[in-house]
Amino acid sequence: MNKFMMTFILFSISAVSFAVELPNGWRLPTKNELSQEPLRNNSSTSHIKVEADFNGDGRTDTALLLKSTSLLSDGLFVRLSGESWQLISKTTKKLETPYNLGIRLARPNIYKTACGKGYKKCNNASPAKLKLGLPGIFLFTFESARSIWYWDATTKEFKQTWLSG
Repeated sequence: MNKFMMTFILFSISAVSFAVELPNGWRLPTKNELSQEPLRNNSSTSHIKVEADFNGDGRTDTALLLKSTSLLSDGLFVRLSGESWQLISKTTKKLETPYNLGIRLARPNIYKTACGKGYKKCNNASPAKLKLGLPGIFLFTFESARSIWYWDATTKEFKQTWLSG
């Protein structure tokens, strides 16, 4: 049996509704959880959904922020067109806290990274600048840290680069 047994949910965020198959053991944040962060109001998807062609195959891919149904965990999942969900980032907490994670589209551009801003030392794994040739995903904590998840065509996997600490 597939480790990501799918659940089908129709979800409404603000004025936008969409049907989504979710990985088993994961759910969308509730309206109450989303309302805990007023800055979500400036996004039609409440900063939990991004769609773009992340891997450059010409088809639309989807990223979602989900919550675990059994643990105090949040996960960033990506479904490349025609494939199953991939968990690319997971955060586990010791206590229930307000839901303050968000995602949004990172457009192709050159971004100054955390090391380029002097937050940490630069090296091959942490360059001073990130040249994003395809759309990526900003993963952030509201009014705090921010990173970009992007598709690496060489390794055929998502990688993360921190933009702030």
